[in-house]
Amino acid sequence: FVKKTKQKVQNNSLAQLAAIEESRKEFRDKRLVLETDSLKLNQEKFLWAKQMEQRKLDLEEIKLNFEETKLNLEDLRIQNDFKLKERKLEMKMEMHNLELEYKYKK
Repeated sequence: FVKKTKQKVQNNSLAQLAAIEESRKEFRDKRLVLETDSLKLNQEKFLWAKQMEQRKLDLEEIKLNFEETKLNLEDLRIQNDFKLKERKLEMKMEMHNLELEYKYKK
């Protein structure tokens, strides 16, 4: 009877140890999954931040190109205004010369 009881206690202890070990294994597996998920999340956050930074740089480049285009257009407008004034002056001079020519030919 004592041997059987001793054997039962040992079997119960072994079963408890096995259950504890199984519980530990499950805990380690869950922790590993959580760590993996955490690493994936951090990687996704890093990639997202990298994309946002690239979009920010792209936007800055677009803004700079826009400003450059605006300046180029303003420069062209100034050049055109100057050429127009220059052409008006030339035409005025031509008209004046023609008037003088006509006046002195009479």
